[in-house]
Amino acid sequence: MAAGLGANADLAALNQRLAQLKLRAAGPAEMPEASLTRLKPIELDYPGEALRKNLEGWVEVSYVVTAEGRVTAVKVLNSSPAGVFDAAATRALSRVRYKPVMQGGKAVAVTSKLRIAFRMTK
Repeated sequence: MAAGLGANADLAALNQRLAQLKLRAAGPAEMPEASLTRLKPIELDYPGEALRKNLEGWVEVSYVVTAEGRVTAVKVLNSSPAGVFDAAATRALSRVRYKPVMQGGKAVAVTSKLRIAFRMTK
């Protein structure tokens, strides 16, 4: 109804601010891991118990890449065998660094997912 009274610079600024806050509240945008640029590789520490038992497996994780390129908020989504490689995958991913993602000339945080495979060397 107020919009029917005519254009108002304050109203336009308020609407723009509300749109920005809604985007932030939704959290960082999700990007495929393949579209990110790793600056520091994933270095896996194979769990000793898994080595002794000759176990292989995988862990699927979600995580946030900060505007600075650091990995935070690592969360295990699924794994096989369950629980065996989770901690090792989380530690390894926490040490990875990415090139910051730029949007509109500004570095932004993004979320991504990755499946980390644990394979015995042949």
